[in-house]
Amino acid sequence: MVTAATLVGCLAYAWHFCAAPAKAESHTYRAETDPGWFRAGLGDATSRLKQFGADDVTGSQSDKGSYLHVRFPDQLSAPERRNLKNEIAQLPGIIGVNLCPVSECG
Repeated sequence: MVTAATLVGCLAYAWHFCAAPAKAESHTYRAETDPGWFRAGLGDATSRLKQFGADDVTGSQSDKGSYLHVRFPDQLSAPERRNLKNEIAQLPGIIGVNLCPVSECG
């Protein structure tokens, strides 16, 4: 009985912390930006991207670079997601846009 409970606990842990995040679908685009871009361009980008379905628009900067993070809802269709990605790419100062892995962007 104890062995079965231990096994179930180990499986639940593995699913919750390893398998589920690996299989989860990302709902955030991460765009690399010119250094410091988000300080000057975030306000304009937020209002523009919300018109294309973005939920939340934030910026970050670290020793690895400057990034714009654009979250979108589950129900955003594939064509709407492509439109949002294209709109992000057209913002001035954007270098590249990709889906951000769930492990990094949630």
